[in-house]
Amino acid sequence: MEGDEAMSAAPDEGWLVAHPPPRRVRLFALPPTSSDYTVEDWLKLPETGERIELIDGSFVVSPIPAYAHALAAKRLVRILDDARPRDYEVVETGNLKVGEDGLIPDIVVGHAEAMIAGITMLSAADTVNLSGRGYELVAEGKAGNVLSFDQPFPVSFDPAVPAGLDR
Repeated sequence: MEGDEAMSAAPDEGWLVAHPPPRRVRLFALPPTSSDYTVEDWLKLPETGERIELIDGSFVVSPIPAYAHALAAKRLVRILDDARPRDYEVVETGNLKVGEDGLIPDIVVGHAEAMIAGITMLSAADTVNLSGRGYELVAEGKAGNVLSFDQPFPVSFDPAVPAGLDR
């Protein structure tokens, strides 16, 4: 019967062939260089929507994380934000200078004074990490097991329970 067909927001098969998305030749134009790119070069890049990090003098472009990863990061930000002391802030992503590299971690916990100062990039000294030595696995959480730690501030949660539902 007409009108009983299943409705979908997905395009019909072959639609993308008939309507290809615009091609990008380059993300951005860069002047030629005989040396490594610097953090200053990295900060001059235009906002393109891509995740671009500076690692060992080269730009590394990564896709935006999968939805499950993004949801886990968002929920962890909520948990950390609820537990943090007032002199810390928690955000999803941010520009971070570590040595001569420019990184974009999934979550940044930093000193509030530095984060609200209107800067574009934090230094490693502006962040709060569990060991003071940079990126390091300090705990591993599994669904159904409560993960607890005391540094840099006390927090505990079950990774299987969405933030806000464990209270």
